[in-house]
Amino acid sequence: MRPDFDPAASRLPIDELEAEFLARIRRDPVLVLSAPPGSGKTSRVPLWLLRSEAVRGCILVLQPRRLAARACAAQIARQLGEPLGRQVGFAVRFQRVGGPDTRIWVITEGILPRRMLDDPLLEGVGAVVLDEFHERSVHTDLAAAFLRETLQVRPDLRLVVMSATLETEAAAAFFGGAASLRSESAPHPLEIAYLGRPDPRPLPERTASGVRRLWDETEKREGSVLAFLPGARDIHRCARLLSERPLPGECAVEVLYGAMPAAAQDRVLQGGKGPRVILATNLAESSLTVPGVRAVVDSGYEKRLRHDPRSGLDRLVLGRISRQSAEQRAGRAARLGPGRVLRLWTAAEQAGLAAAEVPEICRLDLAGALLMVLEFHPGDPAAFSFLDPPPASGVASALELLRRLQAVEEGGFGLTPVGRRLARLPVHPRLGRMLLQAERWGCLERAALAAALIEEGEVLAEPPRRAGDTDSDLADRLESIRQWERRAGAGDPAEAAGLDPAAVRRVLRARDQLLRAWPRRSPDLPEDSRERARLLLAAYPDRVCRRREPGASRAVRVGGQGVELDETSGVRRGELFLALEAEAPEAGPRATARVRRAELIAESDLEAVFPEHLSTSEDVRFDPERQAVVGVERRRYLDLVLWERYGRARDAERVARALAEAAAADFESVFAPSERAQQLLARLGLARRWLPDPGWPDPAPEALRLWLPELCRERQRFEQLRRLDWYEAARQRIPARLRARLERELPERLTLPSGKSARLDYRPALKDHGLPVLAVRLQEVFGWDEAPRLAGGRLPVLLHLLAPNGRPAQITADLASFWREGYREVRKELRARYPRHDWPEDPRAAAARKNRI
Repeated sequence: MRPDFDPAASRLPIDELEAEFLARIRRDPVLVLSAPPGSGKTSRVPLWLLRSEAVRGCILVLQPRRLAARACAAQIARQLGEPLGRQVGFAVRFQRVGGPDTRIWVITEGILPRRMLDDPLLEGVGAVVLDEFHERSVHTDLAAAFLRETLQVRPDLRLVVMSATLETEAAAAFFGGAASLRSESAPHPLEIAYLGRPDPRPLPERTASGVRRLWDETEKREGSVLAFLPGARDIHRCARLLSERPLPGECAVEVLYGAMPAAAQDRVLQGGKGPRVILATNLAESSLTVPGVRAVVDSGYEKRLRHDPRSGLDRLVLGRISRQSAEQRAGRAARLGPGRVLRLWTAAEQAGLAAAEVPEICRLDLAGALLMVLEFHPGDPAAFSFLDPPPASGVASALELLRRLQAVEEGGFGLTPVGRRLARLPVHPRLGRMLLQAERWGCLERAALAAALIEEGEVLAEPPRRAGDTDSDLADRLESIRQWERRAGAGDPAEAAGLDPAAVRRVLRARDQLLRAWPRRSPDLPEDSRERARLLLAAYPDRVCRRREPGASRAVRVGGQGVELDETSGVRRGELFLALEAEAPEAGPRATARVRRAELIAESDLEAVFPEHLSTSEDVRFDPERQAVVGVERRRYLDLVLWERYGRARDAERVARALAEAAAADFESVFAPSERAQQLLARLGLARRWLPDPGWPDPAPEALRLWLPELCRERQRFEQLRRLDWYEAARQRIPARLRARLERELPERLTLPSGKSARLDYRPALKDHGLPVLAVRLQEVFGWDEAPRLAGGRLPVLLHLLAPNGRPAQITADLASFWREGYREVRKELRARYPRHDWPEDPRAAAARKNRI
């Protein structure tokens, strides 16, 4: 059917490309089209495809957002001069308008990849348009990758990739050198202004000031002002500031963001009778034409999700927009005529903005996307052709989750029956896994409501800043929704139950959509007391947390990351809980995720749902307080320790190893050798220096640590090691062939001229290359001409010649010199003090004495 419209009635800048477009699309299966914002490509290109003889079948137009899809479909239908739902329809979540004669279907981007799982050839589809491709959402990238494979077997299929700010080369190359078409015709002139210097005020105040500035400078105050802010809270704060001091003239302040009801969004897009200020998120950045806008105030910020593979969580991050986004936003001002843009940053800051945003596939949770990839293209996802390959850490994290959800085979990439069913459910694999479990347990409707609540978010009109004690942060909300739904027929308003009516309606619509996947379901069985906890556990097997202490808000979760319960969570009892809603932490080794919603669970729940993830092990470890090795029985869920029980360790080999490791780390605490052992170790040290032989044991502390594994056998405590016989341990390590040599060259004792033997002290010899010490009474060495020498005469002995009071009268290693030069003075002094002792004039000729006199 040919479209019945007159393109000359309302010319758009893009219309200059119509003839070339039709010629290209006749011969080229893929066309990459780039045109400035506001040029009209979103509404014109589907109509051109409708007129093209090369297109047989319906036309699918992908839009990134529901609001954009509805608005786009309505605009195309208006250009055809017919009601929406005839030749032009749309399909978004919760809503479908169209019929059997509909040729142009405007759909949200998540619909196409899921459809292609069951219909990879896209039977009945003649063309696909990927609009706003520069936004690079996960679903758009999946659709592009799937279409790339389908085009290989569908040469008749036509694909148009469109964007206002797209770098066409990369997209064209991805599709095998696709044809490119570019329009340089801007709709209208655009004047862009920057701040002269940075403005330190908060974004709402800064934006309100910028709106007033543009409003005052706009001639005759014609047209409306569109202001971009990061989120709903900033928008409402800015709206209050503008209402406290109204703008001159008749001017309405309206808001536009994603969580608003569809009807309220549509009213903003329909326009008003006079000029307006529309405060919007990036929802209004592309595709949409907001009626009457002639000026844009851009805060330069947006909120975007980023995935943290370390924690497995997404984190909403406030960040600067890219230059690409700034260009898109500015284009909103020049669709109807000359426009003005005020950017709330300096020209120098503009140069520092990133050229484009990082594609979602490189920064978000990949579990859902990877599930569809594995269904569409079985095998290792590393072999799948993405426009931008996702990071390996993100793929690994997603695969780990899918395996824990029992969706992907362990050790491989094949989908299980559970995985194939999950791939077709319009919900995250976590929540899909919960629904499949509920199907088995006969509680599907209750599970669908819980899944919808988790997916859609808060339903309380005023969530408490500090929640009361509870076992579940979902339970009260679920019960409030059920009670209101039962009373809704009587006209009870949701506000009376403390609920946000729009939020409750979104949750109920989401529940009903999920339940449509089970058209022949049975009614729910009576609710079991552990049902909710176990269903949620099926969805969040990796979010099990154990408190660090009873009643503490701090806990550790599977994977070892720390978490902390926020005051908005009331789950303060019990040891185990699920982190249902958690915000990923900032970077850092000690970063802690904040848990805003939790569910109390018990070990019995883990046994009921994931018995294969539970294990009990007997371990040994050193207890620093007891200074001993103890036996530890540990119960684990995955890598999370649920409990520990201490007792006597039974595995002797592991006990010895654990004690040896602890002793090696604190060697000074356990190394308490006797004096005899110290002497032997010192002798061994000297033997290695003066009597080279590879057989001598090494007595250095680093080497002694290596003896510990053997010495720790049949021992469990440090105290036992402190009583260890290091002398015997060292002696046994001396080879038999060297023992006699040690006693000969470095003897333990020396025989004196008196006939007595005296013990040598070898320890000083190891300090700064000192000498062994022999401490003896001076009378006992009478008759020696020289001091003894050890190690084959190479190592002198340092004599401590003691007076009768036991104190050294002389310290020397050169006894001959002492006899010649020092003895006379020493004799004179000691003879006067100790006259009863023998003090011969010639000690070398005198007889040594054993007794004291």
